[in-house]
Amino acid sequence: MEVTPETPEPPRCLDEQLELAVEALPDESGAGQSGFNLRFRNVSSDACTLWGWPGVSAVDAGGALIGYPAQAVGGDGALVTMQPNGVAISHVAVSAAGAYDCPAVTASGLRAFVTSDGAGHGVTVEHEIVVCGDATSTMRQSAFAAAS
Repeated sequence: MEVTPETPEPPRCLDEQLELAVEALPDESGAGQSGFNLRFRNVSSDACTLWGWPGVSAVDAGGALIGYPAQAVGGDGALVTMQPNGVAISHVAVSAAGAYDCPAVTASGLRAFVTSDGAGHGVTVEHEIVVCGDATSTMRQSAFAAAS
């Protein structure tokens, strides 16, 4: 269950206020595992907030969702206020699809949904990643945190 502030000030970030990038973490790669940070940058002229976890899914070149979304792990995190050009991160750990008995599919990108109901169109970034094409989740993600 997502815990949200009663009335966040400033309001919750919308997909269209954000730009998404992948920050590689080479020290976390090896032995069938890899890790990276999703970096959410506020490209609007207004401050906004994030809390909880983004919904993260792999997508094909046409933007269609592939496989099962990332699973949320860890604590709820804290309210992150992002001023214009401010950055928040969510860490993603990935297990190799080959470790599971699943159909491996190469995705061409990731889509993150920042609205709590998932109703937004999401924010997409190009990032080749191999995931399971069925209901097996190979990704785990942390809650939003302020970037250092």
